Amino acid sequence: MNIVAKTLSILFQPMLMPALAIFLLFDQHEFFSLLYVDEFVYRLYITGFILTIAMPMLSFLIMLRMKLITDINLTVRKERVMPTYVAIIYYFCFYYILREIDGLSIYILAAFFGCIVAIFLANIITTYWKISIHQIGISSVAAIMVATSEVTFTNNTSWITFLLLMIGLIGWSRLLLKRHTPLQVLAGSILGFAIPYFMIVYGVWV
Repeated sequence: MNIVAKTLSILFQPMLMPALAIFLLFDQHEFFSLLYVDEFVYRLYITGFILTIAMPMLSFLIMLRMKLITDINLTVRKERVMPTYVAIIYYFCFYYILREIDGLSIYILAAFFGCIVAIFLANIITTYWKISIHQIGISSVAAIMVATSEVTFTNNTSWITFLLLMIGLIGWSRLLLKRHTPLQVLAGSILGFAIPYFMIVYGVWV
């Protein structure tokens, strides 16, 4: 069972969640996948990969080499804070690019802005307490699909069911691997889901 838990933790690593959100919104969503042309989406994929995966990973590797962090998975709570703020800067750069696109749905802007706010609040909490970043990541993606389906009156039931199931499975994996307590997993799930969900539903972005 440990192998399954470790595999889930790797496949749904928090750093990969923004890319998963981009893919689901622009390729799998019943509404948005029909709204934007392929060329635009491909460019967005490339930009998203650079700013949400490649650059944060490169920064983490540099920090690892400089011995600012012990390992790339950021298992030490106090070592998570600085790398996460660095990642937030890259995420905000991606959000800023989205914000400058004429005609982009406010619900997509609210989705990514909500995720940034959730990660920022989680990082403040991490200074004092080890909230589950894995749970925040997968819960945020689930919230995006649930909320955007509601506001666009579209049916994305299969993906929503899958993502809600993954919230439970990833939470189970973090508990089995003894990375978090049940309360830390629950807190990550609630924070990760609630903030993007309400920001999308109420169209909140800056």
